[in-house]
Amino acid sequence: MPRICRETAKIEHNWTAKNNYPKARCVKMKKYGRKTRDIVFFSAKNQTTLCVHTPQARRYAKLLEEDTRIRSYEVNHPLDAAWIARIDRVGIRGAYLQTQWTTDFVITDQDGGEAVREIVTADLLGKHAEIEKLELSRRYWKARGIEDWRLVLTGEAE
Repeated sequence: MPRICRETAKIEHNWTAKNNYPKARCVKMKKYGRKTRDIVFFSAKNQTTLCVHTPQARRYAKLLEEDTRIRSYEVNHPLDAAWIARIDRVGIRGAYLQTQWTTDFVITDQDGGEAVREIVTADLLGKHAEIEKLELSRRYWKARGIEDWRLVLTGEAE
């Protein structure tokens, strides 16, 4: 059953004995204090419980679970503030550079290569604020040496 939680950098969900699942790590990409719906599920590929915040991210995680080219993936990967400070600031508002962000998916393929995927709905692509956030993510991962950065475009809103 999905859970509602407040935005924090990390939340550890303790499971009851009847579930017997490992702890799930949840990290938010929205601003602190905004409520989101947590979708918690067990990932056979990662052998752990994961937490995403949208049905679109859950559907994408299901695709990754079925893809034999993928060794593992991480959801809601936190961006390191020290690396954010190194990226080019042109076109990104200063407040975004001071905020804790996460990337939707960091994927490791069978050969050890890494890729990044950000989930975005078509209606949000028209908003300047969303484009700034995505550009911040793209620049961050490029600075970290990951060139395979892409959007997963969904047609429906959250």
